[in-house]
Formats: sequence, structure tokens, C-alpha cells
Amino acid sequence: VFSAVLILWTSVVTGLSVDIVPGSTDCFIVKAAAGASITGSFEVIHPDAEYIAVDVRGPKDEVHYEKKPRSKAEEESDPEDKSEGFFSFDAENAGDYTMCISNGSENDNDGVPRLVAFNFRAAAEGEQDYQFVGLQSELADLKEGLELLKDHQSYMNQREDVHKATLESVNTKVLCWTVLEAIILIAMALWQTLYIRSFFEIKRRL
Repeated sequence: VFSAVLILWTSVVTGLSVDIVPGSTDCFIVKAAAGASITGSFEVIHPDAEYIAVDVRGPKDEVHYEKKPRSKAEEESDPEDKSEGFFSFDAENAGDYTMCISNGSENDNDGVPRLVAFNFRAAAEGEQDYQFVGLQSELADLKEGLELLKDHQSYMNQREDVHKATLESVNTKVLCWTVLEAIILIAMALWQTLYIRSFFEIKRRL
């Protein structure tokens, strides 16, 4: 199931995330002029990256970046973390550049939705027309590094929110079970007290 979720115009976009249902693919588009710098990154926030695939294609369907899903056997043989990725390239042609994120296929998935945070950027037209080429390159590298750092901070904040929500859910369940256990113990104590009292009253009558 394919869905073009969002069109990202030639502007800076940060901190996006999408909850991808099993067997579906969500695509995101940026418009870029020829020669514009296109950058992006992603990180699987929850629960794992086993079925996640990411690919970035240009207006002529050329592949600029590709991450294929990994099986359990591949993860066991190569334990290196593959839950995140980064790409950067210059647009060869003007037009739409598409980033698609898949959570397995319709016939091959584990039924688990996955939360993926990502960023997909294209430099605005005219942003690269600097008088000094050397300065332009240094500024572009510095900007790219700062954006990558900001992206990772955003991903960490989202991962922290997920863990916090999970912890609060667990604490709520523990509290509910504790209260229920206390109610059951009190009810049993009252029942035993009433039963023993009625037992002695019967004995007294006899």
C-alpha cells in the first residue's frame, strides 16, 4: 500500500515522524532545482528496524539512496545498529525527489507498526549563488553538520517521549494491580473475620 503523505517544498523541515502500519509504504517529496543540495536522515524510534526499508529516488526514477530490510539471521550475524541512516547528494535534474519508507510488504510483515523519525531537505533556489566558491562549500558543510546534529537531538527527544510513555503505562498498570491486590486482601480479611465470628456464634448456640 503506497501513500504520498506529504510534499516538502524547498524549505528546511525538521523533526518529522510517521507511524508506518505493517505492509505499507509512505512517501515524501521535495522539489529541487538542478544542482541543489539534497540531504536527509532517518531513525527507527520504536520498536526495531527489522522490516524497515528506505529509498530515495530522483525525477527520472534514479536511485540516490537505498536501505533494504534485514532478516533476523542477518541481524544476528551482523549486530551493528542499522536503525538509522543519512544521505546527501546534489540534484542532477530539476523536479521531484521522493523518499519512501516501507514497513515490510503486504505479504511479508510481522504485523507490528513502527515509528520512524526523519528529515528530508532540499536547498532553495538561489541559496547556492555565493560569490566565493570556497566559502560556499565550507558554509554548506557547516550547515549540513548542524542540521544533522539537530536531527539527532530531535530523534533522541522523540525516543525519550516513547520510553517515557511506556514507563508511565507500566507504572499505571503496577499501581492498578497494587490497588486491586489491596482490595482483594481487605475483602478476604473481612470475609474471614465474619466467617470466624459466625462459626463461634453457632458453637455458642449449640
